[in-house]
Amino acid sequence: MTDGTKFSNFREFRALLMKREDQIARGIAGKLLVYGTGRPLTIKDRESVDAVMKAAQEEGLGLRSMIHAVVESPIFHRR
Repeated sequence: MTDGTKFSNFREFRALLMKREDQIARGIAGKLLVYGTGRPLTIKDRESVDAVMKAAQEEGLGLRSMIHAVVESPIFHRR
């Protein structure tokens, strides 16, 4: 991993990722916003990512809840 944490198989890798659930979810939310808006995100878009994360967390951080949050976000409609 980028921080030097070692793993020897997929199960260990998956366990390490599960410890970073918020980081993984934030990355997915960002990628969904990039896909949904058709442009790269900037530092100004951080609030949009935070809003998507908050909405998705209320629903358990599922992919479906993230997609709904992206579609309902103002950044998606400004496109």
